[in-house]
Amino acid sequence: MKILAAKHITLLMNGHTRKGLPSNPECLWAQGFMASFLKQRNLDPDAWWDIHQDVTWTGHKSWNPHYTTWLASRAQPIVMFNKQPSIPTSIGLPDEVKKLRGQEPFAGTIDWMVATAIHLGAEKISLYGVDYTSAHERLYQTFGLAYWIGKARGLGIEVELPPNCPVLWNILSGDYGPDFPPWPTEHDPRGWLFHKSDLNAYVCHALDRWAKPVEAKICYPVVEREA
Repeated sequence: MKILAAKHITLLMNGHTRKGLPSNPECLWAQGFMASFLKQRNLDPDAWWDIHQDVTWTGHKSWNPHYTTWLASRAQPIVMFNKQPSIPTSIGLPDEVKKLRGQEPFAGTIDWMVATAIHLGAEKISLYGVDYTSAHERLYQTFGLAYWIGKARGLGIEVELPPNCPVLWNILSGDYGPDFPPWPTEHDPRGWLFHKSDLNAYVCHALDRWAKPVEAKICYPVVEREA
């Protein structure tokens, strides 16, 4: 079993823009928590994805103790970092993609999906439901995704974001409206300042590497504070 790919690969998450998912995508990759949505659409993905560390699969998912059992019952490939014996249809990432760990920034499963699509020769990558509007881990994952979108476009791959997809708004324009819960702290009660480590590790590195001659030493105002 291998990862099914095509010239046009669509990646799916559970953000608001998932509603615009086409009825017949050429190749669809989705994360496991999209099962109910896809059932409503009468769609099956070409691959399910869950890139969590191996220790996850020795126990169970905290939000659903039956998640591993559900994955094991899928007919489609389950793409993981490494193949898991408890999940018969699981397959590991290509070795060439695994080797990027520690060399390129990966902040979430979508980053690995984009990296794999690039590796497999996709000419177009569409992102539906990849909105990242929540105020917890999605905040820093935005910067990882920005890096991979920039890399794909820099390689000549078309990256499609649905109309009104907000995932890059807070990076490109600094907008923080009702759809962008800020990240408030006692030092920054309005949540308008980025943490320096997040910003420099993702956005500045991506711009510096893939968008030259853009000056990217300091991209936005940053503030030193305790993590």
